[in-house]
Amino acid sequence: AAAEAAADGRLIALLDIFGFEVFETNSLEQLLINYANERLQAHFHRTAIARVLREYAAEGIALGDGVFSADNSTVLMLLDGRPEGILSLLNEDCLFPSNDAQSFVHKLTARHGGHPNFSVPKVKGDAPSFIVAHYALSVTYDASLFLRKNKDALYAELIELVAASGAPLVSSLFGGGGSAVGHNGGSSGAPAALSEQLVRQASQLSSAPLAPTAQLVGTRPGLSRKDRQAAAARVRAVDAPPTSTRRGGRAGQFVGVAASFSDALGSLIALLDLTQTHFVRCVKPNHTRRPHELDAALVCRQLASAGLVDAVRVARGGFPSRLPPSQFVEHFALLAPQAAAPAVGSLRHRCAALLAVVLPQQASYRMGTSLVFLGQGVLASLERAR
Repeated sequence: AAAEAAADGRLIALLDIFGFEVFETNSLEQLLINYANERLQAHFHRTAIARVLREYAAEGIALGDGVFSADNSTVLMLLDGRPEGILSLLNEDCLFPSNDAQSFVHKLTARHGGHPNFSVPKVKGDAPSFIVAHYALSVTYDASLFLRKNKDALYAELIELVAASGAPLVSSLFGGGGSAVGHNGGSSGAPAALSEQLVRQASQLSSAPLAPTAQLVGTRPGLSRKDRQAAAARVRAVDAPPTSTRRGGRAGQFVGVAASFSDALGSLIALLDLTQTHFVRCVKPNHTRRPHELDAALVCRQLASAGLVDAVRVARGGFPSRLPPSQFVEHFALLAPQAAAPAVGSLRHRCAALLAVVLPQQASYRMGTSLVFLGQGVLASLERAR
C-alpha cells in the first residue's frame, strides 16, 4: 500500500535512523545498524548526484566521467554481495552445526583478505574479530555471538507455549490462544507482522548468550510438565542448525536475522527510490545539554558518522560555485576592465570575455544558460586576486 501511494505521489513519510554505532564491543546488532547506514548513504549519494546532474543538464553543461565516482559501493559489495558477502557467508555458516565464530572469521579472511575494506586485528584477542572500513570510519566487530544471534531460534512450540501465557500482554504479543502458529509450522499473525518491521530486526537481537535453562513464568494452568520441559529443551538447542522455515522462507530453507534484515532494508530503499527525498542531519553539540557549549571532538565524530563529510565532498564535486553573469561581471570587472567594458557587447559576451581573461584554463569554469559555474577553489582564488 505504501509503495502504491508513493507511485501516485501521495506519500509523505519520515524515516528516523541513528548514525553509525561504535562501542567497546560491537556485535551483529552494530553490523546491521551500520549496514543500514551504508545503504542509506548510498541512497543519499545517488539522490544528491542525480539532483546535481539535473541542474547541470538544465544549464546545458556536460560533465566528464568520474566527476562523482567516489561512493561506498565497494564496502556494500563486501557486506551484502552474493554469494560471498559477509551477510551471505553468515547465513551459510548457520546451516552447519560444526561451524563456530572462529571458523566464520577464518572464512571471511580467506574470501576477503585482499579487500580494501576488510581486515583483521593485528593483535589477536580472545574473541574472533574482524574490521570493516565503513565510509565513515572503521569498526571492529566481535564475531563471538554472530552465528547464535543470526539463528534467532524461536521455535513454533515455544511460540505456542508463550502464546498460552496467563499474562495478557505476553499472550497478545504472540497471537494468544495458540493462534501464533500457522499450518506450515511457521509463525503467523502478530509475530509474522512484527518480524517484517525493520527496527525490530535489530532491536530483538540478544546482547548476551542464552542461559543454559529457560524459566517460563505465568503460563496457564493445564500445561503439562512434559510440555514445559520440551519447550525448555528447544531453547537450549538454540545452537543447533535450523531445519524449519522461519521469517517467510520456503520450506526447508533457513533465513537468518541478517538475511531477513537485508530483505526488509531492500524494500525500504526501494520505497525511498520512489520518493523525492529531503535530508535532515542532526548534530548534538554536547553531552551536558547546555546552551552555547560546543564539544569539538563530539561534533567532529558526528560529522563523520552522519555522512556530512561525504555530503560536502559531493557538493564540491564538479563546479560547486555558481554566480549569475551579471553578478560575476559586476564583482570581478576590475580584474580585466577592458574585457568587461559595455562596448564588448551583451552581458553574456562581456561575461565570457572576462572569464577568458581571468581564467585562461577553461576546465576551471563553465558558462551555463543562466549561471557561471566555477570549479573547486576558483572563486576563492578570484577573490584573492581581486
